[in-house]
Amino acid sequence: MRETVEARILFVDDEPNVLAAIKRQLYRRYQVDTAVGPEEGLKAVTGQGPYAVVVSDMRMPGMNGAQFLAKVRELFPDTVRMILTGYAELEAAMEAVNEGHIFRFLTKPCSPEALVAALEQGLEHYRLVTGEKQLLAELAEMNRQLKQQQQLLQTIFAAIPDLIILKDTSLAYQAVNPAFCQFLGKSEADILGRRDADLFPAAEAQERRRWDEEILAAGESRMNDEEFTGVQGQAWFQVLRSPVMQNGVPVGLLSACRNISARKKAQEVFQRHKSRLQNLAAALEEQEGGLEAGSDGA
Repeated sequence: MRETVEARILFVDDEPNVLAAIKRQLYRRYQVDTAVGPEEGLKAVTGQGPYAVVVSDMRMPGMNGAQFLAKVRELFPDTVRMILTGYAELEAAMEAVNEGHIFRFLTKPCSPEALVAALEQGLEHYRLVTGEKQLLAELAEMNRQLKQQQQLLQTIFAAIPDLIILKDTSLAYQAVNPAFCQFLGKSEADILGRRDADLFPAAEAQERRRWDEEILAAGESRMNDEEFTGVQGQAWFQVLRSPVMQNGVPVGLLSACRNISARKKAQEVFQRHKSRLQNLAAALEEQEGGLEAGSDGA
């Protein structure tokens, strides 16, 4: 489609003098092409179309204007189609309009003012039709891209091994990932809309609520270690809480929880071994002190 298609108009008539006069009237205002007879008109439409508006004389040899414009409609449905007709063909022209194939008919002789007014209305109609289709196409493409992004996010969300939790400002669960459902041994439907008091022991839920409220009040992210009770018992998690902000106001709370039970266990083992080594060192030091005292007495 050419960049100037909005103002491109084709006039079709079997009288070259009529076409020349129309072009002289309109060339300063529009990009006007002309074709002598319906056959040349179809060649112009197929070779240089689409046109915004096609205006055809009604009475032409071999094919009348209504028949010609019906073929134009098959090729380019969005093109606005008009007929120039004398009073003798008025009834046939009106039938074509009533059938829905013609946007408007103009009677001969047609004043330049009436012709320009009709063309302006035709061009505006073309812009509306093509603009709506373009908008719908853009919306369809945006929806397609949005669905792709949502599918990608859902795939990533499902693959994350950490527990991901989204709550609203009332601290009700709005979204969780499969890892969280698996940890609790509950379905997503059994979790969404509920609060920690519905899912965890009372003391644990109360502590978690305190942390959540502090983060929402502060409006900044914080991290701490917490113990969660799941379907297989207790586990330690490093929890990063971040407020979801909109126009500077928190509208939710996002938490990412990484299981650190193995690290906690390793730390406990390390502390036990460290304590044993410290006790052993103290015992050896005491034993050495006793030996030294015995040798001095001898």
